[in-house]
Amino acid sequence: MDDTSRENAFNLLYDESYEEMLKFMKGFFYWDWEEAYDVLQEVYLTAYEKIDSLSEHENPVGWLKQTAKYKTYHVFEKKNRIDEILTDENIMSLNQKFEDDYSGLLETDLKNVLSEDEFRLFYDFYMKGFTINELAGFRESTDQAVKSKLARIRKKARKQLFILIMFG
Repeated sequence: MDDTSRENAFNLLYDESYEEMLKFMKGFFYWDWEEAYDVLQEVYLTAYEKIDSLSEHENPVGWLKQTAKYKTYHVFEKKNRIDEILTDENIMSLNQKFEDDYSGLLETDLKNVLSEDEFRLFYDFYMKGFTINELAGFRESTDQAVKSKLARIRKKARKQLFILIMFG
């Protein structure tokens, strides 16, 4: 694609999606619309850089929204706001969602970022309520090894949990 075609494709995408994307972003940053504009600008910058493949994408607005979610996550991460969102109350609410819809929520979200073994350990600890000591026994491992593995799993799952809580 030549430069003119790239510019035209981007301008068309921008014109067709800007209002919808701005509303989408303002939903996340309802307390700070300037932040919404800043993140949206980053989303469109990324879109411009990838316009060659994005112009062929079957759902470019969906791609923009997904990119916006990840950029929003990084803003919250930089500002250390994730801990405010991932409160015990929100985690318990999420736990209830897991129990209410195990097949949908867990299958589509956490299983995409965790290996089968990581998912099983996560599920056994957080959903079934096994203790560290019990899990170490099942796995013929040490308590510390299980604790370390759970810490790594929490780190991997944290982004998905944030996205689930923030974006449903």
